[in-house]
Amino acid sequence: MVKQLAAGKGRTVRTQAHVTLVQGETDEDAQRIVQDLLEGADVEAICNVYDTWYEGPDRRARGAEILAQSPTPRPVFYHAYPLIGGPETIAGFIADMAVNGDFDGILFSFPDYIQGLTRFKEQVMPLLEQHGLRG
Repeated sequence: MVKQLAAGKGRTVRTQAHVTLVQGETDEDAQRIVQDLLEGADVEAICNVYDTWYEGPDRRARGAEILAQSPTPRPVFYHAYPLIGGPETIAGFIADMAVNGDFDGILFSFPDYIQGLTRFKEQVMPLLEQHGLRG
């Protein structure tokens, strides 16, 4: 949609999605990792990010409230899109975004950067190659 709006004004824009990738060995394992992240969340920092105008006495309680009210774990990932699953789920989602999405790129972040990047390279990249997305 943003590309269409820009084209209507004679401009061209490029778009990227910001994705926090939580990759487990399976979809269930990835959900377990998310639960661990939620249980260890710095709720005061969440409040600092999402409710900068809150002046109540307990920012930690306010952060916990923000986290509890969210239907997804997005506050833990600072509103990056949470892509959660095993290698097949992740590769399928990325392939769908590459084919059907209107994105020019995807910016990935990982809860544990080195481990996440290594697992992505070893387990997801071969699946993306099977989709013809890298060769």
